[in-house]
Formats: sequence, structure tokens, C-alpha cells
Amino acid sequence: MKSKLLFVVAVVAALGILPITAVRAQTQPAAANPQNTAVERPALKAGDRWDYRVIDGWKNVVKETFAFQVSSVTDKEIQVVRKAGSGAVATITETPDLNAVSVVSTSGNNFLYSPDNGDYAFPLFVGKTYAANASYTRKNGSGSYALNATVVGWEQVTVPAGTFTALKITREGFYKATTNLGSGTGKMKVTVWYVPELKEKAKVEYEDTDWSGRPSSRVITELTGYQVN
Repeated sequence: MKSKLLFVVAVVAALGILPITAVRAQTQPAAANPQNTAVERPALKAGDRWDYRVIDGWKNVVKETFAFQVSSVTDKEIQVVRKAGSGAVATITETPDLNAVSVVSTSGNNFLYSPDNGDYAFPLFVGKTYAANASYTRKNGSGSYALNATVVGWEQVTVPAGTFTALKITREGFYKATTNLGSGTGKMKVTVWYVPELKEKAKVEYEDTDWSGRPSSRVITELTGYQVN
């Protein structure tokens, strides 16, 4: 179970499903967004940064912390450096829509997605649906997932960094995985609270089943600090 949780933590971090010197938490809520307003792709800038904690949802204990900082932005890709509290450093290559293409880590736990991890499909608006499908390869394994994403609506979300008005997005479906333990399939659900003013998510809840259909992982990622330009 411990090895499975560590794998899921890595997946959650890669899904961008976050320390350098801590950024002070902000307490003022973000401005509400009109229900009928589309959220366009954010304009990330070098130096933008977000800190996260990753919680074991069954035991309610913090398993890891991550700091993400944008290192460069071009018309074709975004480069993000991820530093884990445990010491590993990774470079994440993203599309302009914030979807991870690759994660290269000093820990050796690398991910390569095809075509990308499918997290977002900007512009986002309430009621929009899209397919969040991807295949991936990683150390000692590979897999794929086929998820139906729905932009549910606007709601308030409270995390250590503050209270924000967020766009709630659910992605739900099935995954297939091959590891050194064998192969199997299961169900997978990801709920994201995306905050336009932060140019990133404030919270993520990840749940899946094991290959026998029993509830397995439950991981919660929360924003603890940020600095955006």
C-alpha cells in the first residue's frame, strides 16, 4: 500500500495531479467570475510559483510537499521546475494549456505522456465537457486513462493559502496500468478547483479503485502559498 501511495503521489504531482522558501498565504478571496464568462488560457510568466501539500485522504496526514516555479515560457511550451520536500527536483514540460507532456526527475521517476496529460481544454466555461485521455510511460511501467471531463460550476474553496472562487472540474473514467506487479484496470476520478486569478488550481482530490474494483487511493492536494506576476 505504501508503494502504491507513493506512486499515486507522483502521478498527482505530474498531473499537475505541489519547499523552496515558503510563500506567505493569502487570505483575500479571489473575485467572483460571472457564471457565463469563459475562462481563457492563463498567461504564465517566468517566476510564477505555487506551493502545495499532498495529503493521504484515508489517514489525513501530509505525505509530501511540492513547490512549482515557472522557469520559461514560449509560444509552444512552458517549463516548470518542481521541488519536492523530500529533495527530488523535476523539470515539467507543459503545453500552453498547462497540460504536462513530460516530467524528468532526479529521482528517476520520469513520466512521458502522449499526446499530453489532458488536464485542461481552454477556454473553460460552465457546462463544457471534453475528453481527458492519455497514455504514458514511466520507470517500471506504463498505462493509459480515458476520462470524461465536465466543468461543473463556480464555488468557494478554502485551502491553507486562503479562500478562493474556483471553477470546479471533474474528470472521471477508467485507467489501465502495467507495473512490475502485473497489469490491470480500475476506475479513476479527479476533481479540480481551478482559480483564474492564481493561473492554477487551488485544490485537487484524486480517487481510484484497485484492479479488483475496491476503493484504493484517496489523495488530496492543497495550495499552501503562491506568487504570481
